[in-house]
Amino acid sequence: MISSATAQEIRFRISNGEKIRTIAQSLGISRNTVRSYMRDADKGFQKVEAGSIGGRHKLAIGNDASLANLYLQARGNSAVIRRRVQATPEAYGLPN
Repeated sequence: MISSATAQEIRFRISNGEKIRTIAQSLGISRNTVRSYMRDADKGFQKVEAGSIGGRHKLAIGNDASLANLYLQARGNSAVIRRRVQATPEAYGLPN
């Protein structure tokens, strides 16, 4: 497997019309490797499972209604929401 930077360079050079043979020779890889990375746009990148990044914080569990109500009262204004949560964090299940 090649680095993601090399895979990106292969795709860039192919999009600029450079020949497969030239790319392979300059990068020191086989033409089949260049073709493989050219065909599969996701090859060389790590796939991330859906929902594995971010997710809900444990502190938010049980405070959904109060947070949703705050969001509606503030009409989605994040600055207002931040000020209100910072003023009374315990009301939203957060530590002081």
